[in-house]
Amino acid sequence: MRNPEDDVALADGHAFMVTDAPYKEHLKTAAEFHEKSTCNDHRVVMNATMDRANLEATGIGAAACSRHGFFAPHACVDFQQGERQRNMDYVLHWIFAYLNGLKRVIILYDVICQFFIHLLAQFEKSPHLHMPLGLTILRGIGQFHDGEIIETLWNKTNAVADSTRGMSAAHRQEVIDDHMNDSNWMKLTRISALLTRKWQRACKEWSPATIAFDELTAGTDISKCAEWRKEAEVADEARDSDPSVMDIYDVSTTPLPTRKEVQAMLAQKELLEGADAEHFGIADWISSGLRVEETKLAVTYTARWVIGTSGTQTRLSLIQQRQRLAASIAAFHKAGHRHLPGYLPGGGGELPADMTVFGAEWDEQSEDAQAAAADLPADRPEIHPIGLPSSLSIEFLAQTDLLHLTKTERQLWEGQLNNTLQGIRTGIGYKSLLYRAKVHNASLYRAKLRSFDDIHVADEGVWKHVRVYQQARQAMERLFDVDNPEDEQALQEFLSRYKEIRKEDLKVSTAVIESFTPGLQNKHFTWFWNVSDTATGEETQWVQDYRKML
Repeated sequence: MRNPEDDVALADGHAFMVTDAPYKEHLKTAAEFHEKSTCNDHRVVMNATMDRANLEATGIGAAACSRHGFFAPHACVDFQQGERQRNMDYVLHWIFAYLNGLKRVIILYDVICQFFIHLLAQFEKSPHLHMPLGLTILRGIGQFHDGEIIETLWNKTNAVADSTRGMSAAHRQEVIDDHMNDSNWMKLTRISALLTRKWQRACKEWSPATIAFDELTAGTDISKCAEWRKEAEVADEARDSDPSVMDIYDVSTTPLPTRKEVQAMLAQKELLEGADAEHFGIADWISSGLRVEETKLAVTYTARWVIGTSGTQTRLSLIQQRQRLAASIAAFHKAGHRHLPGYLPGGGGELPADMTVFGAEWDEQSEDAQAAAADLPADRPEIHPIGLPSSLSIEFLAQTDLLHLTKTERQLWEGQLNNTLQGIRTGIGYKSLLYRAKVHNASLYRAKLRSFDDIHVADEGVWKHVRVYQQARQAMERLFDVDNPEDEQALQEFLSRYKEIRKEDLKVSTAVIESFTPGLQNKHFTWFWNVSDTATGEETQWVQDYRKML
């Protein structure tokens, strides 16, 4: 402002904002320790040194009671750059000043692991910071220890940010003081009704949370649960003196068995069992059929988007894809004459109608794409059946003594299902990352639009895996004999483990990215995040680590 001497605060430091002059003296003398960040992509740490020379204050920091959410008096400070340690140290100084003889305090702060390293040294070196003698500090991360009460307060406090942006320093200070005082007053007068509503909501959410936890526990070995609980208790007791005990929470990423791994295992098994020439290469042959089925889905998807008015290059590309697919089908049937003699095309046999599930319902189609069928050529190899055992009836395979083929195909389809589930999980995670790293942080409208283009591409990747999963699941169902009690039981176990995927299962809530969002603990994982690797619960390390974290 033109005349700073006219900017006189009526009650400087008498409410929630600290007294201005002593605070600025503290900032001049506060020591700064430059420690390599151990936080992963935390905005507080990343923005701590962000300089905006044209602004007197870039934000505020405050403290609140973690039990009831009351703003602490004389514990709100301005930030000059980002949220730096010297700013929050001054907040703690005034919190300690009003402890009234208490000798133990719990500090819940998202980056306490980073800020606590030099906290005691900061207080010892500064003439403006004081800590009571004999004070015991317990620390925790609000996000992990149910201490995110301050984040719920910022939601309403940020509402006055726009109006205070152009105010003088004194006017701004008084508005913030009034707003925080009103927040505390509303809590005081409405706390009974608030606690009643919270209790009612807790009663309503208790049952879904219990069911979700029971489902997670039911798929985990009981002895492992007891072992993990014991490890967690030991780590909790020893972590202050030996941080390395927390290494038990490190994740060992051993993936689920993929189709190629299953194929290699089955091929090795053929060698070990000394199979005759007729049975050599069954795993490789069926695996090539699974790849052909996957190619059929890709070609069909492309064909649904090609219309009569499409460009020459687009139509030529589709024709070339169909030619390669037709050649692959012919090569598959030629190789299969050794395993299904006389039952495949080209060898005197005929196949039933194609039962491939093309997954058109997962397309994000326009009206033009949906009208494409009339313009497509009549000869479409993607709708031709291929001679996999699952394409033939289980009765036919039993009559021709070919049931051993179904066991091999089951294992390969299960590897395919594991592939697709991992792809779906990775795709959803990548989409969440895009929302956080690009959409939310986009500074320009054009950049945000480009970010949404990336999200649509990620969606297409997820839907591609869903189409393959849907086809693999239905092919697996045809490989069980429902009249056989053992097969019937195996089918039920398979269906309970690999469930149907719905569109709502694939939704990414942008609120999940902001982990302090109220009510987030009531959102439960979709079933495929809890899927067991085997019916017996013998899981790979990846899923074991996942369950351990939860």
